Amino acid sequence: MNPGLTKNYTATADVAQWHLVTFGDADYTVKGASASTEPLLGVAQDPASTRSPRVDVVLSGISDVVYGATVERGAKLTTDAQGRAIPATGAAQVVGTAMVYGQLNELGSVLLMKS
Repeated sequence: MNPGLTKNYTATADVAQWHLVTFGDADYTVKGASASTEPLLGVAQDPASTRSPRVDVVLSGISDVVYGATVERGAKLTTDAQGRAIPATGAAQVVGTAMVYGQLNELGSVLLMKS
């Protein structure tokens, strides 16, 4: 992992470690990403919950990420309904590029470059 910019946010719902996040309902908040059409912010570095809501999010650079499907090196990535990184298709928001090959629920790597 080679994070560039990492920022700490308040999670408004449970967020899983190494999963993609999107903006929460208020400033300086995040929630787990669940749709490829929503703006993708980055990758949660820690798990967060309503009992322990603070979470570091890598916004740029290289981060570990959980894959939600088979991913080839160089694939543009978006999110699945659980916040895992999957290959982007169509009008999906792109969060970055896969740095390594991986399969469902494996820990992969993403170079964060939002579309």
